[in-house]
Amino acid sequence: MPTDYTAALEHEHKLSDLAPSYIYEESPDFLFLYLGYTDIAGYKHSWMAPHYLEAVANASHCIEKIMEYLPKNYNVCITADHGGHHCTHNTDCMEDMIIPLICHGPIFQPNHLLANVNIKDIAPTLIQILRLIPPSDWKWHYLLDH
Repeated sequence: MPTDYTAALEHEHKLSDLAPSYIYEESPDFLFLYLGYTDIAGYKHSWMAPHYLEAVANASHCIEKIMEYLPKNYNVCITADHGGHHCTHNTDCMEDMIIPLICHGPIFQPNHLLANVNIKDIAPTLIQILRLIPPSDWKWHYLLDH
């Protein structure tokens, strides 16, 4: 991922242009797609600064473009790896602890607000969607059970 502003935004657009054709050609059971410039912009310019907000808008546009071409039977989880404030994270303030989570697809209940969600619940939910068995020592709950 380039750290130069313009190159990073172009990189994310190229990635989001390639994703739908890859999905149609390969038909993967699971795909992890990382649009990382929001993270770089947060550290470099501060969360909620103009460059950060532009990076978020760019990621949103890329996600919209991908969603437009996905097969209707696809389940999608969109999230962030962490929150943040100023140019940092890893504190116990709310800006660091809260992350977005958007779930879309036939397995998810439309217009349903999930409560008491923890980032640790995402991986087990993906495992449930894929009909796999999670390790017995995981502490979690499935988002589909909400």
